Amino acid sequence: MLGAVEAATSGRAQADIGETAPGDFEWQSLTDELPSQSRFTTAAWLRAWADAFLPHQQWAPPRHYLTVRDRRARLKAIVPFAIQRRFGISISALGGFYWPFRTPVIPDSCTADELLAMARALTDSGSAVAIRLGPVPETHIGMTGFNIALEAVGWHVSAKTLGQTYEVDLPDNWEQFEQHLGKNLRTKTKYYERKLQREGALEIVCRKSSLGTSWPDTLRDLVAIEERSWQHKQGGKPRFAGAANQAFWTQVLADPQLQGMACAWIMYFNRAPVSFCFCLDSGNTRHIIANHYAEQVRSYSTGSVLYRHVFRDAVESPAIESVNIGAGDSGYKARWGAKPSFKLIDWFAFRPGAGGRLLELVNQLR
Repeated sequence: MLGAVEAATSGRAQADIGETAPGDFEWQSLTDELPSQSRFTTAAWLRAWADAFLPHQQWAPPRHYLTVRDRRARLKAIVPFAIQRRFGISISALGGFYWPFRTPVIPDSCTADELLAMARALTDSGSAVAIRLGPVPETHIGMTGFNIALEAVGWHVSAKTLGQTYEVDLPDNWEQFEQHLGKNLRTKTKYYERKLQREGALEIVCRKSSLGTSWPDTLRDLVAIEERSWQHKQGGKPRFAGAANQAFWTQVLADPQLQGMACAWIMYFNRAPVSFCFCLDSGNTRHIIANHYAEQVRSYSTGSVLYRHVFRDAVESPAIESVNIGAGDSGYKARWGAKPSFKLIDWFAFRPGAGGRLLELVNQLR
């Protein structure tokens, strides 16, 4: 969709669009400047997503990268795009794995001048009638600035709220956390764990690279649980089962930095994997990515049992300050002390002119 490199300047900043990704070292320097919750967005994360999911379903190559550099040629921001089928046509969409969210690599330090150069480069390229930037946290300052820059050069920007995320701010110690849980939930989780121990051989294992975890074996167990879950039978969206998901996580969990962020709690009952909770520790935030259970243990509230282990580990960790449980089912999340955090937003920007206005109308009607 984008051929030769396009460039635009604003003041002393220069922006480009091309199919060659910035180097890993430069990319990492920007990732380190992102808010703590977004620092999983490394070059390896985006590369794993592209290798696994392009082409896949509505996504297609080529990948392209909107970047900007300051007057000293230092990289200041990256927006990775791929082609996505929307509104019946191909548009440029922010690339990346959907969970816990996507995010452009735009640190808060990126200036208005640099963001304006990016918006002009996108306009001058003439190739994208519309772009999609989501799901992105509403609190993403760089995204807000980029939207302002797009509107300044004539793009029409609209937003759709995809969901409200919920987050638990952790207390100083486990005793304080248990007190906030309430007696009913404390009793329930302990009761079901004892019940499982009485009725069979129960083992709950924490998987982390620091504990010598074999990630290929762990991934195999996660897939086995999902394939025996209610979601699999009802045609839901698995996180680990399926060729594309397995290819993505295999590549992610082979990267030293990303595997250091991953952690999983797996429940084995009579030696068979029956339930799991998988998380990513990004800076001081633990993201709960997915939790599932095999149908054979559906009456044991295994998700609550594992949550207790996940939260205790987080409380006792010197690095983790909060746990983001994601969007949906606010009642269940509130029982664990979760409160509304940021909303996830799907941003769409439509090019100046008749073509962009027509697509914007189609988007509004949909």
